[in-house]
Parts: sequence; structure tokens; C-alpha cells
Amino acid sequence: MAELTIRNLELLNAYIDYSDKLKDINDYLNLTNTLDTLRTPLLIGKDTETQENISFPIERNLKKTLRSSMYLLLYNLIESTMTACIDAIYTTLKKLEIQHHTQHTDYFIFQLRESIRKHLLKQYGSIFSTDGVTEISNQKRSVFNTIIDKGYDKKDLFNGNIDFAVIKDEAKKFGFNVKPLNPPDGLFNPVDILNIKTHRNILAHGAETFSECGNRLSIGEMTTKLHSTTNMLNAVFVAIDNYLVNESFYETA
Repeated sequence: MAELTIRNLELLNAYIDYSDKLKDINDYLNLTNTLDTLRTPLLIGKDTETQENISFPIERNLKKTLRSSMYLLLYNLIESTMTACIDAIYTTLKKLEIQHHTQHTDYFIFQLRESIRKHLLKQYGSIFSTDGVTEISNQKRSVFNTIIDKGYDKKDLFNGNIDFAVIKDEAKKFGFNVKPLNPPDGLFNPVDILNIKTHRNILAHGAETFSECGNRLSIGEMTTKLHSTTNMLNAVFVAIDNYLVNESFYETA
């Protein structure tokens, strides 16, 4: 798919980082796919100190391990990219909030659509826990001038538990929709995204070895999962970019 045009500057930074990670993953997938086509692949090189020729056979179990490692790379791409995308929304809204307070006496949050107001106010309320109040008092921090990012920490957005259902829920809070781009080429399968999350957690928690997990993967299967992942994330970028540029977060009459 051709490179996307992202107009919101905050989101553009997320897209550049995403593109860099995607290139690394494509390179890795090309390596694993090539190894799968070779009957007895062999890594050959020279020792950097002795200059001695060294060969290392890439055996079947190692190929399975390399193949299943794609689950970790794809999950990391999804979670890190979605975190950066949602953070771009918060950063954009916070900048608008600061501009609003220089010109008006009311709160910017009340200009936003109801679903966002409720989401942000619920988040804002979390800072008034016992520990939160103590911290605010001790540090003598003002919390009343701005609301947008209070109680929000991008590190806590998804916590290793993201799939397309979670993404749709997050989109609903802000009021944008994620739809495939240019069907049929831009289609993605939510089952692939769920499968990536499930197997990433299996591997991360040690429920299976990488070799065992890779044993169930057919040759070329991870290419399909990467295709679904990139199509979904591209759709997310376009949806959020349109949402921010068109200022669809404001309450409509």
C-alpha cells in the first residue's frame, strides 16, 4: 500500500515511528520466509577476531522459533502504534484546551462531544484518590486549569491486552470509526489481530516454547497476519487523522 498522507503533526510523528518499525518487521519476515524455502539453510561467516570461517546450521526447531517470534514483533507494533495514536489525540486536545483558556472562562471539555466528556471526566476523577490528593497537596500542583490529561498515563492504555475489539472500544470513547481502506485490498481480519494477542501472551507467559508455537504455524501464515495488521493500523491512522483535522471531537448542534 502507498504511504499515507498524515496531516495532524502529532499523529505524523506516530506514523513515522510506525513506518520505521514496519520496515524492520518486513525485513525479519523476509528472512524467516526465505529460511522456510530452504531445505538445509546454513549461516556462513568469518570470526571477527580469528578470521576463521564458521558455519552454523539453521535447523528445523530454530526456524520454528524464528517464525513464532513474529507474534511478539507484530503485537509490539500494534500496541506501541495504538498507544502513540491515542496519545496524539490527547496531545492535540491538550493544546486546544490551553488555547481555549487564554480566550474563555469556561472549561474546554464542555465543548467536546458527550462520549469524550464522560471519558475524560471519569479519568479526571481518578486523581482525587487518597494518594492523589496527598501528592497534589505536597507538590502544590494546580489541577483545575486543565483537565484533558489528568489521570491519563499512556503507559496504562492497553497493558498487553489489545485486539481489534479493544481498539473499537477506544475509538467509541472518542467518536471515530475504524473502517478498512480501499476494499478488498485494504481489508483486515479481526481474528488475526486476536490471534496475535493470544499467542503473544502465551509466549510472554511461558505457556509454550517458541518452537512449540512455531510448529503450528504454516509457511506463509505470518505474512497473512502482517497484512491484516498493517491494513488495520493504516485504517486507524486515516480515521484518527480525519477525526483530528475535521475537529470531530466537538459537540455538534
